[in-house]
Amino acid sequence: MTKNQTLRISLTAIFFAVFTILAVTTSQSYAMDRAPSEATVLVPGASGKSGRFVMEILKAQGYDARGMTRNVERAAAASDADYTWVQGDVKNPDDLTAAMEGVTYVICTIGTQEPTGENSPEFVDYGGVKNLVDAAKAANIKHFVLLSSAGASREDPENRLNKMFGNVVIWKHRGENYLKASGLDYTIVRPGGLLETIYDQGTRGLTFEQGDMGTGIIHRGDVASVLVAALQDPAAKGKSFELYSDENAPADNWRDGGFAALTADE
Repeated sequence: MTKNQTLRISLTAIFFAVFTILAVTTSQSYAMDRAPSEATVLVPGASGKSGRFVMEILKAQGYDARGMTRNVERAAAASDADYTWVQGDVKNPDDLTAAMEGVTYVICTIGTQEPTGENSPEFVDYGGVKNLVDAAKAANIKHFVLLSSAGASREDPENRLNKMFGNVVIWKHRGENYLKASGLDYTIVRPGGLLETIYDQGTRGLTFEQGDMGTGIIHRGDVASVLVAALQDPAAKGKSFELYSDENAPADNWRDGGFAALTADE
């Protein structure tokens, strides 16, 4: 065999080795953003401002996304996408039992803006979460992801949101605590000020914090990306954290070890 033939064989072997590595790496990276087969996600609050972003991302990643809303007709009419909707009021446990049938995961995005009455935070942000957790536990849900709010763990009655919306952040924290004590695998995400303007979704890095002492803003779409990513990342389980945008960090900076850097709840 000549030197040229040997060189060609060596180069060919190197080429195929590199190609195989790249193909496997690309496949693994792609799989991280794809749904496991036959995974159904129930999204209570799917017709709300944050829930709509969650539904979009779930659909894009191949999940069977099931949006739960009190008014199916209105939710379907307001959406451009062909989503599956189920009727359900979080204040009614019987609705939730039916909605949980065949569900693998739950991403809870419920929240009220009514400070008093039957839809006040006590009955939605706490009572509704409590009912959902009970139904999820009975249905053997694999992972429950809860959208809460920065400042929740402080239970500060002087918090602006508490003053405006019937102690909403205090009731959210009590919902968090009920989920933590349930025995379910969970992740609790506490975003800063939610918005859909100022910057475009996915163009800033994100900061994960614990201790609930920070402040900041974040795009609802970026929050939704974190909520969905938590479903399949074992490092997200049993953790509560605050979430803010970081204009000085590269986009998607959190995807490489963001959950793993957090401390598990005690």
